[in-house]
Amino acid sequence: MNSEPEIVTINSSNLANYPEVVCFINKKHPDHSLKPKWIEKRFEEGLRVKLLYIEEKKKAAGFLEYLPGENA
Repeated sequence: MNSEPEIVTINSSNLANYPEVVCFINKKHPDHSLKPKWIEKRFEEGLRVKLLYIEEKKKAAGFLEYLPGENA
C-alpha cells in the first residue's frame, strides 16, 4: 500500500469518494448535508479543489480551494 500522499483533483464525478472535501465540519452538524450541494454550485463558478490524500490512511492531510477572482 502506498503511504506517500498524492494530490487529487476533486470534481463533480469524484466528490462523493472524498468526504473530507465536504469539509472538516462535524457530520452531526445540521447543515452538513448542505455542503455537497454548495460545492457543486461552486464548481459551476470555477471552483477548483486539490486534496492532499494519503491512501494508506484513507485520510486527507490538507486541501486547497481556489476560484476565479470575480467569484471570490
